Amino acid sequence: MMRLSLLPAVLLLATPLTFPSQAAVGKVLPHSLFNSNTQLRVKLPETVSEVVVEAKTKRTRTWTVLSSSVANPPGSTRLIFNLPPGASRQDLRVKIRHLRPAPQVVAFTADTARTQMRISAGLAAGTRLSAEYFDGGTQQWRRFIAAEAPANTGSSWSVAVPSAQRRSPLRLVKIEASQSSRFPASFRTGKTQFSGREVRSDDTAYSMDASSARLAGSSADAATPQTEESDIWKISGTTIYFFNQLRGLQVIETANAAEPEIVSFLRMPAVGEDMYLLGDYRALLVRRDWKNGGTTGVVLVDASLPQARIVAELHIPGWYSDSRLVGGRLVLATTQWDSTSWQSSSMVRVIDDLATAPRIAAEAQLDFAANAMGAGSDFLWLSGSKRWSWTESSIALFPLASLPALGQPLRTELGGMIYDKFKVHQNGDTLFAVTQSWGANWRQSTALESYSLGGESPERLQRLPLVEGESLHATRFDGNRASVVTFEQIDPLWIIDLADPVAMRIESELQVPGWSTYIQPVGGYLAAVGVDAGKVTASLFDVRDPSNPSLSSRVDIGGDGYAWSEANWNEKAVAIIPDSGLILVPFSSFNSEGDVTAVQLVDMDAEAGTLTKRGVIRHAFTPRRANALRAGILASISNRELFLLDASNRDKPTAL
Repeated sequence: MMRLSLLPAVLLLATPLTFPSQAAVGKVLPHSLFNSNTQLRVKLPETVSEVVVEAKTKRTRTWTVLSSSVANPPGSTRLIFNLPPGASRQDLRVKIRHLRPAPQVVAFTADTARTQMRISAGLAAGTRLSAEYFDGGTQQWRRFIAAEAPANTGSSWSVAVPSAQRRSPLRLVKIEASQSSRFPASFRTGKTQFSGREVRSDDTAYSMDASSARLAGSSADAATPQTEESDIWKISGTTIYFFNQLRGLQVIETANAAEPEIVSFLRMPAVGEDMYLLGDYRALLVRRDWKNGGTTGVVLVDASLPQARIVAELHIPGWYSDSRLVGGRLVLATTQWDSTSWQSSSMVRVIDDLATAPRIAAEAQLDFAANAMGAGSDFLWLSGSKRWSWTESSIALFPLASLPALGQPLRTELGGMIYDKFKVHQNGDTLFAVTQSWGANWRQSTALESYSLGGESPERLQRLPLVEGESLHATRFDGNRASVVTFEQIDPLWIIDLADPVAMRIESELQVPGWSTYIQPVGGYLAAVGVDAGKVTASLFDVRDPSNPSLSSRVDIGGDGYAWSEANWNEKAVAIIPDSGLILVPFSSFNSEGDVTAVQLVDMDAEAGTLTKRGVIRHAFTPRRANALRAGILASISNRELFLLDASNRDKPTAL
């Protein structure tokens, strides 16, 4: 049988892309508009490192800079630029601003099946090469492996080609000494050495199963399995994606825990902290721009190369309120101010095609400013102050099954304010809401309300008053039970039976010092983070008998002085890992040791109902997140440094 190969048996170089003429600074490049004239596309030589986009109106007849600097990533032969509103109606041009040296291509041969790239003898020993394929979809050369010439340079040697790249154009490029790392040297300033940190107590060993670890805030009622919340960091296998407030997106490879390496970077400081992962080294960032009445950007980033690049960006008017990733679509809420009515309102948008070119698939206007968003089993909801009222909330519920369509949401008015995503819960065809309002005497009043979702609009079933004159703090729903924390001088923990939505009842009230800001059910206990007498606390409440709850254990965090923690206002900062029996709380304090910024390790024994304070991970900068990376290894990160630690001895977590 004869086999006909359509690929050449010998391949010296991939056919180079050709351009009309030689690249030169100041040269104008051809471009085209697409995606309803919201984006500009330009083909260019990979030697172009930076371009400038200019616009000219027919009235002024002078060119003005639309974007002074648009970077072209190494290896890229196509650039996509998102145009601001109205720009497509002007004359546009793209000029070369900076050039980079042409890549030093090394000749090679390939076998018929293209399984190997064979390099002839003659390269100096230790010469590093980048083996790359041309991605036709993104028009970019992408590395699939870095290779190094062997010591024996008298004979040829080869590089294996992955099966997925064998049909693509291939090339070998020399890696300069300054590029010997996968990440350019200019991006590697700052802390690179990680020393161990010592703390005190015994040396009992503990095992840690990373499969049981979760990022705080991703459980149960606040986000269903098909609904994801954004955060400043995400962990995918051995790779950490960190949306650093001071620097931008940083992608850190931790396969070798002793030498973590930044493998991709996109400079985008001080624009937000909301990030999602889409797979295939793609991240979705939400950019906040407070200028010009507020703008929200949805930014698609390709982080497969050392210099990450913006693939597409969608500009949306209004200040960012909140978002959720639902079934591969982004549901985004923004708020804008109407100077005519002197009121704020919100717009809800469904954004589709996230991994290629994000676009708005549907939108709905709300007549209130949304300050809280959450998802239940069937609905995504938003709530905010009722118009012309500071004591009541409106709530809108959009069916998840209808996405990407939004349509008309279910609407009702609640008897008080909704402060956060934990205050609303859907259980079947019943909606529960913990609200706070103010009476005629301006005393705060906390209540639990239930609504039927069986009709055209939610219908109130019951309003159960809890307490007056106390502020509302942590809330958590767990099946047919709600736990609510209020505070005046002491912390009442209310346990409420929801089994009958028309006859909800208070099962018990527990009074303890301080108050809890976040609660998470752990078996028959409630693990909580809170505040007491100027200190950060971790607590364990025994609710196995809901009619008789008790404070089973509590530890103070931060030493003998004043302490505070991001976990007290953002639950994503705390990691409660039940299967590992561990709580990780970042904190800052001022005590007899001076200023301390660290992460406290707390043992949690859900069988005995005890908490035990263990070691700390000290940071030079305020820690933002910590969690189990994999078995026996903790990751702890601040805007300045990342620690990977051996936590087999929790009293002395030691940097690897």
